[in-house]
Amino acid sequence: MSGLIKLRKEFHNLTLKHRSIYSLITQQKFEALWTLASDIEQDEIKKEVNELNRQAIAGRIKALRDPGEISVDDLRERARKLKIKNYSRLDRVELINAIRREIDHGQ
Repeated sequence: MSGLIKLRKEFHNLTLKHRSIYSLITQQKFEALWTLASDIEQDEIKKEVNELNRQAIAGRIKALRDPGEISVDDLRERARKLKIKNYSRLDRVELINAIRREIDHGQ
């Protein structure tokens, strides 16, 4: 019987980890993190989610950079990924505002 109790406890702990990860990835900030992440960063985030690495994901959310700290080239790449029209013609402030509007609109 102790083997069954141990199995149930392990399954319970795994379920709690899954719920914890789910609560992170359903947050608005996670969606912004994902949207602003490069393809390589998205692959890293996927790996962290699959590994149930809550600390890494929470750390990424906490360290989420404001678009004002991102280079214009990176802003343009992110605008392209968000399918913002005429993104190549926008300056830094316009790109930041367009990205923020798109993220807010996508909620």
